[in-house]
Amino acid sequence: MEQTFKTHYDVIGVSEATQYDRVTQMLADLNAAGHSLFIATNKRTIPTSLLVKYFSWDKYFGGTYPLDSFDPPVRDKAALLDSVIYVHLLLKNETMYVGDRTEDYDAADKCKINFMHAA
Repeated sequence: MEQTFKTHYDVIGVSEATQYDRVTQMLADLNAAGHSLFIATNKRTIPTSLLVKYFSWDKYFGGTYPLDSFDPPVRDKAALLDSVIYVHLLLKNETMYVGDRTEDYDAADKCKINFMHAA
């Protein structure tokens, strides 16, 4: 059952995904302003890569980090954020995580970084 879901999501689900209004313009503006942008997500590597390409966002991000992108895999989103911060030598007081779920806020709070809710 799990493999059926993954296959469906990777093939069909990605093309059915929608993005928040004006997100592409926001990414372009942030990138043009010199901000470093990264993706940290609970999604797997395959659908994350497909979504980034589907929306033509690959030019805006300096890295894409699904939970399964580290070896060994990180245990949760807070550990994922800490790993991205470490890899890119980011300053926590200058780092913001944008997310749409309570767990995103909780992970940012645990990492002591700013959070912005996307709604």
